[in-house]
Amino acid sequence: MKVLIADDHGLYRAGLGFLLKDRLGVAEVIETGTLDEALDLLAHHEGVRLALFDLSMPGMAGPESLSAVKTTYPDAYIGVISASQ
Repeated sequence: MKVLIADDHGLYRAGLGFLLKDRLGVAEVIETGTLDEALDLLAHHEGVRLALFDLSMPGMAGPESLSAVKTTYPDAYIGVISASQ
């Protein structure tokens, strides 16, 4: 299974990626910090089954930004990994 993590906090991406690989057996984790990079990576990495997005990272205009992702990559599951202080 391939997973994309799109979040602008590198340490959070790294930690979540480690957990996905170590605890859930995910074969490959692809990381990025912007929506534009996420879309580019999805276009170049076939077989991404799960894409996790931070709603407040660069390029995001809120949840409506994810509708374009879902339309372009209908076979991928889309999840939100956002938090605020």
